[in-house]
Amino acid sequence: MTRRVDRSRWLRGLGWSAALLAVVATLDGTPTLAAGDVPANVAAAPVSASDPGPFPFLPALEGFDPVPPAASSWTRSTDFARYGFQAGEDQYVEVGGRLMMRHFAASAKGTQSVDKIVESYRQLVEQKGGVTLFTGRFSGGTVDANPRSEQQAREGATYLVRTPERELWVQVSVRDEGDEYVLVVVEKGPLQLKTKPLTTSELKKSLDETGKAIIYVNFEFDRADLRPDAKPVLDQVYGLLKEDPKLALAIEGYTDDRGPAAYNQSLSERRAAAVRTALLARGLGKDGDARLTSAGHGASAPIADNATDEGRAKNRRVELVRR
Repeated sequence: MTRRVDRSRWLRGLGWSAALLAVVATLDGTPTLAAGDVPANVAAAPVSASDPGPFPFLPALEGFDPVPPAASSWTRSTDFARYGFQAGEDQYVEVGGRLMMRHFAASAKGTQSVDKIVESYRQLVEQKGGVTLFTGRFSGGTVDANPRSEQQAREGATYLVRTPERELWVQVSVRDEGDEYVLVVVEKGPLQLKTKPLTTSELKKSLDETGKAIIYVNFEFDRADLRPDAKPVLDQVYGLLKEDPKLALAIEGYTDDRGPAAYNQSLSERRAAAVRTALLARGLGKDGDARLTSAGHGASAPIADNATDEGRAKNRRVELVRR
C-alpha cells in the first residue's frame, strides 16, 4: 500500500520556503503525495521485449501544431530533471532522468477532444508494449519539486513503457477541452556528469603528483555499456598510454550507494573492465594486456555526498592508479 505523507512536510524536507509552500497550498488543495512504496499498478506494469524507439519515442498527434518555445512556458528539454507523475488517486511517483516537455495546439479549434487525445496516446503507448497508469483529472505535478500550473485541474493520463533496459514515463495533460495539450516524457536514468575531459598532460600531472587520476566515463543506465560521449575521455587516456610505453595502470570502478552492495560491486567491476577493453581495442602493442588491470570497489569509497544527484554522479567514477 502507498504510504501517504503530508505534502507541506514533504516539501519542507526539500528545503522549500514558507512563502512557496503557501503558493503550493493554493494551487489545488491536494493534501497528499505518495512516498515510500511503489504503487501496485506501477510494480505490476509489464516488461516489453520490443524497443520503443529513440527518445522521446512519441510523436505529436495529427491535427496539432507545436507551440513555439517563445510563446510557451511549457516547453523544456534537459538531460536530467525530476518529474512527479500521477500514478493513481493521490499517488505520485518521482522519476529522474532525461526530460522532454512539449506544448501543442489544435490546428483548428473545436476539432479535438480530451478523450481523443488520451485514447490516441493510449494506443501509441500500447503499441510499444506500455500501459496506462492513470486517467482523470490531475491534482498535482512537479518538475524538480517546482509545481507546474498546467498540471493542476487538467484532464489527462499517465503511461509507462518498461523494457529490460529502459523505463519511459509519459504524461499528457489537456487544456481547453482538447484545443491544447502538454506532453511530458521522461526516460528514467541517473544524472550523467558532463565535464571537460582531462587532457593527456593533465592526466600525467595528476598521476605524477598523487599516483592516480579520476575520470568520468558515462555508461548506459544500470549497465556497463559505454555511451558515445565516453570516447573523448578514453582518447585522452589512450594518448597518455601511447606517450609512455612503460606506464601501467589499474582501472578501478566506483558506484554511488543506491542499490544492493553486491549489485554495485558487480556493476563497478563490469564498468572498469569495459574501460579496459575499450582502451585495449585501440591498440597498445604486445604488452598492452599486461599494462592494464581492472577492478571494482562498488560504493565503498565515496568522494561526495550520496544524498544528492550531483554527489552520486561524482561518486560514479573511474580511477586510474599507477602500478
